[in-house]
Amino acid sequence: MGMRFHRSIRIAKGFSINFSKKGIGFSVGPRGAKISVGPNGTYINAGVPGTGMYFRNKISGRNSSSQTPLPYSSSQTPLPYSVFLKLDDKTGEITVYNEDNEIIVDPYLLRRIKKTEGYKVGVAQLFERLKEDVENNINSFVQICKATPKVLSDDNWQNKIEILKKRPLMKYHSLPFSLPKPSIETVKYEAENLAQEAAKRVSFWKRKKFIKKFTEEKSKELLEQRLKEWQKKKEEFEQSEKEKEKIFNEKYALERKQEIAEFEQIVDGEEKAIHQSIESFLKDLQLPFEISVEYELEGETMKADLHLPSIEEIETRKVSMTQRGKISVKSKTKTEINQDYAQGICGLAFYFAGHFFNISPRIKKVLISGYAERISPKTGHPVNEYLYSIIFTKDKFRELIFENIDPVAAFDNFEHRMNMLKNFNLKPIEPF
Repeated sequence: MGMRFHRSIRIAKGFSINFSKKGIGFSVGPRGAKISVGPNGTYINAGVPGTGMYFRNKISGRNSSSQTPLPYSSSQTPLPYSVFLKLDDKTGEITVYNEDNEIIVDPYLLRRIKKTEGYKVGVAQLFERLKEDVENNINSFVQICKATPKVLSDDNWQNKIEILKKRPLMKYHSLPFSLPKPSIETVKYEAENLAQEAAKRVSFWKRKKFIKKFTEEKSKELLEQRLKEWQKKKEEFEQSEKEKEKIFNEKYALERKQEIAEFEQIVDGEEKAIHQSIESFLKDLQLPFEISVEYELEGETMKADLHLPSIEEIETRKVSMTQRGKISVKSKTKTEINQDYAQGICGLAFYFAGHFFNISPRIKKVLISGYAERISPKTGHPVNEYLYSIIFTKDKFRELIFENIDPVAAFDNFEHRMNMLKNFNLKPIEPF
């Protein structure tokens, strides 16, 4: 399948989108370490994202010598002073390691460890971390629709221009001249050294009086010389700062003028300015998955083809804790996976449409078609198939409350093509 539109930008996988009751947020990087306090002392716990590793290092409290050896098999063996747990995030299985990073395999010792409060707390923390990761993986895709921006009205656009014009200009602030002004004290030492050198040619009984007089006269001479040099440097520096101030302030004023002109061109619907704004938006955009956008502007209509993530890329795990305190990791049913996928890719249509409407007030319609790579049952080769095609109108789009809608059901508000079966499987369609 060839490209329908001649402009194309690939959006690389970036940071994740976090959804909570308080709203939508963005996060980058690993979680921090946590401190926990228990009856056996204070520990620092740190998880390694993506590995299921849970490290537990004691930083205060009772030491290992206070532990009482307990019977096990035929010998006296104490519980390990500290252990760490590794969670297999595919199966939910937990492996226990001792202080020497060795797997503990003795069943009797493992049973005793698993009865401790520390083990139960560790498992609970691993469960919460895995549950959070799985939920965020799926929510950042399935609930992408909630991140759709509110569409600006014509009044909003005019207000933005006025705010831009009234915003204070950046100013260059001249630096103060920092070289200290010479004083009699700053030259006195140099004058005294010169006096000592000159006094070598004077009789010793006249030296004291000679040095005093020479120092006073030389100090005045040096001070006058140093002040002239200092004044010259000060004037040169201040002149340089004035020139910088003029150059930079003219530059800032020109940049503001260009910014206002470009914004007015976007508001007026000039195609070149709109294309630049679209490209700037797409190049700066980061999503939790890779996606390509092919687009073109035709009159008041923005047309875009989204190369969607494949269904194999989305989160398919379900995580729960059993009554016996074990972590259960199961795969979702095919219908559940299909439903999540449909929610996510339909949500992407709304997400991009909202941003495209906010590129310029000229854009009144947005046509978005989404296609994904699938394995052809006829040939076994990967092929690109269109899964939906939808025409958004700005006035209708602005009425939606994206925090509350079901993106699949919300397609019915607009003219669209999508062939979805009862199990949410999407059949190929012919796009608009």
